[in-house]
Amino acid sequence: MSEACRPVTVVTGAARGGGRGIALSLAGRTGTVVLVGRSTRAHPNRLLPGTLEQTRDELVALGTDAVCFPADLARPDQRAALCSFVTGEFGGCDVLVNNAAYNPIARFTELTAGRWAAAVEVNLNAAVDLTRALLPGMLARGAGRVVNIGSAAATTEFGTQLAYAVAKAGLERFTTGLAAELAGTGVAVNCVRVDEALRSEALAAMIGDAAEPGSGASPEEFGAAVRWIADQPPSFTGQVLTFGHLRDLGALAPHEGVA
Repeated sequence: MSEACRPVTVVTGAARGGGRGIALSLAGRTGTVVLVGRSTRAHPNRLLPGTLEQTRDELVALGTDAVCFPADLARPDQRAALCSFVTGEFGGCDVLVNNAAYNPIARFTELTAGRWAAAVEVNLNAAVDLTRALLPGMLARGAGRVVNIGSAAATTEFGTQLAYAVAKAGLERFTTGLAAELAGTGVAVNCVRVDEALRSEALAAMIGDAAEPGSGASPEEFGAAVRWIADQPPSFTGQVLTFGHLRDLGALAPHEGVA
């Protein structure tokens, strides 16, 4: 890698919410953070606040280098361009956090083939493609971490989000299967199953202040938990970790009032 092998972390979906929380948790713990997403100052999300540049500026203010790579991860060509940038500019990455998500809410009979395909592309195929492209560098160095961000929708019915649920179920199985294949290589692969409220801008837009007080996690708490996973030794691999698991491990702040 460039600059005396300073560690590099790639975080997708980094403009807001959990992705922003993950990125900010890395301040002072990595050489460069590559921030990936669609929301930029030039092309902001019309419904939700947050841009890649805002996350970058916060990281820089904390003393950590960060670069923005705008990309629509539903598009294979843009995924390939991202991986080419990371390998060309930095020689690869040490940590890959596959956090980007897309959840089209609709009954299966009303969901277009295009929206189904986009959900699978963003939630599953993007993680697979980025891992496939960036894994060789990790294996060559004998060290690396892949952290996938899943959802309780993989195992629990939450109504009209079947495409998202199917893709997240595939992401969990990808995690455990790849971890088994890579055992002993120095590369660990784990998944966080978001099974409680992640108090993000998107959640606020959907339900306002209806989230149970003291439940779930803030983006900052969530980010710290993901950083904790990335900090573990390579023997810590193949895990699908719920918020409860992470609390038990001391990686996630307990509910307010819970010992």
